[in-house]
Amino acid sequence: VQIDCKTRLYDLASDPGQLHPIDDAQVEARMLRQMIALMVATDVPPEVFARFALDPALRDDAALVQGVRGTREVLPG
Repeated sequence: VQIDCKTRLYDLASDPGQLHPIDDAQVEARMLRQMIALMVATDVPPEVFARFALDPALRDDAALVQGVRGTREVLPG
């Protein structure tokens, strides 16, 4: 049995059936930054950041996305 554990983003307004995942590192980085901000604001313990491979100290969006994806994809520009 194979389990697909990849994280995917969908635009539910234009794709309510979740058939076409968004593959855009810049969008993913923006969403990760928002998630980190909420986690910091609600005093989430450090081990939760580690569990999701999130480093609130990272300022480089490409590194943030790479850490979560575990890939070497880089943001353009």
